[in-house]
Amino acid sequence: MEKVILKDSPYYNREDIFVKVNEIFEETGFYKNVSKEDRIFLKVNLLTAASPDKAVCTNPVFVDAVIKVLLKNGYKRLECGDSPGIGSPEKVAKASGIYDILKQNNVSFVSIENEKRFKTPKAHRRKYINLFNGIDEIDTLVNLPKLKTHCLMTMTLGVKNLYGLLPGKANKVDGHMKENTTEKFAFYLKDIFETVSSKVKVFTLIDGITGMEGDGPGNGLPVNTGIVAGSFDSESLDYFLLRWCGLSLNEYPLFLIAENKEEIKNSTDKLIEKYGTFKRVIKRPKKGDVTFNIPLFLRKIYERFFYSYTKIDDKKCKRCGICKKSCPVDAIKIRKKIFSIVKKRCIRCFCCHELCPHDAVLIKQTLPLAILKKFVNIFQRITGI
Repeated sequence: MEKVILKDSPYYNREDIFVKVNEIFEETGFYKNVSKEDRIFLKVNLLTAASPDKAVCTNPVFVDAVIKVLLKNGYKRLECGDSPGIGSPEKVAKASGIYDILKQNNVSFVSIENEKRFKTPKAHRRKYINLFNGIDEIDTLVNLPKLKTHCLMTMTLGVKNLYGLLPGKANKVDGHMKENTTEKFAFYLKDIFETVSSKVKVFTLIDGITGMEGDGPGNGLPVNTGIVAGSFDSESLDYFLLRWCGLSLNEYPLFLIAENKEEIKNSTDKLIEKYGTFKRVIKRPKKGDVTFNIPLFLRKIYERFFYSYTKIDDKKCKRCGICKKSCPVDAIKIRKKIFSIVKKRCIRCFCCHELCPHDAVLIKQTLPLAILKKFVNIFQRITGI
């Protein structure tokens, strides 16, 4: 297991972040393992066109500090990019403030639009995946996700951030349509992560200065988590940060598909012992569709009655149409200027919720699920489990 390093960084102070990032690079062996001649791609999180105060995208001050650390240490071949869920990459980069930062530092912005077919190492869900064709020309990928909750995957951290290497809307639509359960989607993310990691060195550096809790990744609440964390071992970093936020590994689909669960538990125990946890448990996203631990013969019953679903709040809706454009199965209809979701078509991928800029797509729970969760919460409070 590679070193996982966490540093306190309470505010978006450029000088402080510079020091902390430099320390993380030194302590993880980044400077020893990454050549000055390497072509480095900075993979930011540009989910949608949102200003920095929303805590949706990687913060531009954080990106600026990372670039300055790399430049000062002799890394000159830098590029940066992502493939947003909606909107042109350049437009979203400008809205986030990252585009201007790149321009100031003479770093090129790359729109992840052109694709190439790659063979996956283990074919958990796919034998081949269409990914950003520039992967073949990259030596090191510096992965810069935002620390956020996620309604489908519980949290979106290092591994999930590489989903943005799927170019354009078509590939993302294909992913959500075919990988339409949390278990399938987790294995799909594993395929993407393993494919990218087999081609380039991946170093994940988490922007956890202001994170997001609640119904992330697009409509949660900003929370001052006050940390920066990094590692060459993106998976171990993700497992640790999940627990650092006060959540259980068993809530995380990527842990539930892991083969080395005991090893993961032991390593995260040691990191929690070293670094402690956040001052409180972050607010969980509204979800309830993880069925890993339910016997197969009961799954159909569970999935019929115990699930989360989306509903459009007509009072908040601005009729912008982003939810309809983002839906991979065309489940959103417009009648008399009112947007609504056709339940029979909806695959509960939560894309509409993720990308709505007006927080007009709500996540609801069926009555059986809401009752079950109340009983579980009472049981946990009584037993301490």
